[in-house]
Amino acid sequence: MAQFDYSKKRYWYHLSYSLDRDEIEICPWDKRTHRSAGEPDGRRLCVAPSVAHCLTALPHREKYYIYRTPSKFLVEEPDGVYDSEITKEGWITQRIKLIRIGTIDLTHIEKELGWLPIEAAKLPRMDWCKRCFREWNRIADLYMESYVGSKSQIA
Repeated sequence: MAQFDYSKKRYWYHLSYSLDRDEIEICPWDKRTHRSAGEPDGRRLCVAPSVAHCLTALPHREKYYIYRTPSKFLVEEPDGVYDSEITKEGWITQRIKLIRIGTIDLTHIEKELGWLPIEAAKLPRMDWCKRCFREWNRIADLYMESYVGSKSQIA
């Protein structure tokens, strides 16, 4: 598998099940309870290069609000994250503003399809993570609802 290029500026995505505003300003935090065994401590905001990558890294919730960096941005390459080869997780370590670009409702997807991709975040196995990403990569964009409420939204 080709090495992911963290030295390239790109848009980065962050999903939240609790923040529901047009724009958010986030100060990176150190939540040890949300980390897999072996992940290093340290304040950071986890982001990924697509919504499918984010969904692969997260446990299932009813609904996620989708945020993105307002411009292309460099992030830190993660260290000690077992699934970063698949999720392409990056770390933002300073305060940053993100804009809301959409939502994704997992209950709607499950109702329509009759299933959801496996919950790779609860199964620390690379084969499950790869399968989860392939499934989300196929369907995530189909179910993402664009959000047009933000005046600062960038298409």
